[in-house]
Amino acid sequence: MFSRKPIDLSNGWDSLKGKQVGTIIGAKIVEKNMPKEARLTKVENRVQLLKLLENDKVGYLVVVRSIGEEYLYLNGISDIFSSDTVLSSVPGYMYLNKNHSELVVKISQSLRNMKEDGSFRKIVETHIPNYKNK
Repeated sequence: MFSRKPIDLSNGWDSLKGKQVGTIIGAKIVEKNMPKEARLTKVENRVQLLKLLENDKVGYLVVVRSIGEEYLYLNGISDIFSSDTVLSSVPGYMYLNKNHSELVVKISQSLRNMKEDGSFRKIVETHIPNYKNK
């Protein structure tokens, strides 16, 4: 969640009732959970989405945090807030061609090991701006 001023999200999705909210077309989780009382504006991409907030067309954005933070970082924007409250979380999956099915167990174990020894976090911190603060 991104906004020009801090927002209290203690009521989860219901906190957005009566608010003008922007999101990217196809964000099914957002569409499913957005209260009917919210005024939702959908755009095609993250650049258009952040421009909505920059130009005060909406008050709030619901977008994957890393996408929003990367855009803000790369464009030197510091007057937009990123909420620490997570409205929804979904597991991420990697897809492989069935010809490589024998790699699934090895890749899964390698990722688990990297998360345990901290090397996964180090890679993420290197490549995702502001991740160290989370």
